[in-house]
Amino acid sequence: MATLKSLNPPSSPPSAWGKINREMGFRIFFAICLICGSTNTRAVSDKILTTITHKVTQLRTLFSSQDISEVGIVQTQLARMRALDQEVRQIVGCSMDKAGTQLLAEVDQFNTGQIKKILNRHTWVYISKFGVSADTDRWLLVQHADHDLDFQENCLRKLESLVESGETRAQNYAYLYDRVAVAESRPQRYGTQAKVVGERLELYPFEGETEDLEVRRREMGLSPLKIYLEQMRSALPLHK
Repeated sequence: MATLKSLNPPSSPPSAWGKINREMGFRIFFAICLICGSTNTRAVSDKILTTITHKVTQLRTLFSSQDISEVGIVQTQLARMRALDQEVRQIVGCSMDKAGTQLLAEVDQFNTGQIKKILNRHTWVYISKFGVSADTDRWLLVQHADHDLDFQENCLRKLESLVESGETRAQNYAYLYDRVAVAESRPQRYGTQAKVVGERLELYPFEGETEDLEVRRREMGLSPLKIYLEQMRSALPLHK
């Protein structure tokens, strides 16, 4: 598979963690959720579990009454699912006790099911039709569908054909490519996936040398690896 080149590189340099934009915040945060082990032992209470489950039930009821043939409805549903996704990950943090695992599974499975309904109706959430925000929301939800690797692979193949036409952002393809590669025990290509080893943050194996990786990241509009890793480290509960 050839390396794709970004048609929309970032227009401004990366910011510090506390000031990064919403999209970069999503990217760093889901990466943290993927890599964390038990560095933070925050337990999820029964009350929180019940609250989130109730929100899922409310959204399921609401969505079932809405017409997803309408662009505005799809945009709103994606935004609501993205908000739920981020809320539950903020609650769970890096702790993956039984309740936290159950909570993530319930939310991710609900979101994935609704995304599939939307894609069955519209084929894809194209930027030209739904906008950049919806494209980013859709990407985030697919990225978190780790329980359905076949679905992620199908979405990745679709993204590959859409990057150069500008119908999705190159960064979305890069992150999902690496997510699938790591899940399949293959070297990642863009260095977006990492893991905590002791008190250190390490990239999963990647193709080629670091210099090659930096070229591929630049082509896809990603920040230099050093900056990306610094942003993740600053958000992780690691000892300095």
